[in-house]
Amino acid sequence: MADSLEDKMYELMEKMYVDFSKRFDSVESRLSNVENGLTKVDSRLSSVENELSKVEINIDEKITDKIRALFDDRQVIHEKLDNIEEKIDKLQIDVNDLTVKTAY
Repeated sequence: MADSLEDKMYELMEKMYVDFSKRFDSVESRLSNVENGLTKVDSRLSSVENELSKVEINIDEKITDKIRALFDDRQVIHEKLDNIEEKIDKLQIDVNDLTVKTAY
């Protein structure tokens, strides 16, 4: 009877070992899949970072230059408008003088 109990315990331990080994292999396989997934995510993140850098460079080089050009054009237009306003003011003074002279 002792042998039979030992045999049963051995069989039970062997069964548990096989079961744990299968589960361990399954967990190991799942971890491997997770690691592969993380590697893919890391690769995609690197790709996104590279594209973002390109966009930043594009903004810095092209858009910033265009904004500066627009600002410069705005400055020129304002200067021309100021010049036109001065001429209009002078013409208004001349018109007022002529009006006064005509009235006398």
